[in-house]
Formats: sequence, structure tokens, C-alpha cells
Amino acid sequence: MDYETIRAITGTASLIFFVAFFAAVLAWTFWPGNRQKLEDAGRIPLSKD
Repeated sequence: MDYETIRAITGTASLIFFVAFFAAVLAWTFWPGNRQKLEDAGRIPLSKD
């Protein structure tokens, strides 16, 4: 294997990994069970403690 082959494989693998990670984060964010937790967390900067 030469450098170009390793670079191409690594680039493709990392792209697939980051797309899958992004899809997982989106799925977790929009999952119905997480709605209340995320709404509460979104109000933290607006609360006066």
C-alpha cells in the first residue's frame, strides 16, 4: 500500500464515521423521550438563580 491508497481509505472511513455520528446525534436530539430534558436544558441560560 502506498500513501495515496491509505489516504483515500482513511478519508472515506472518516467521512462515513462522521456522517454516522451526525445522524446519531440528530436521532438522539429529536427522539420523543428526550424532549423534556432538552427543553429544560435550553431554558438554563434564561433562568435567574
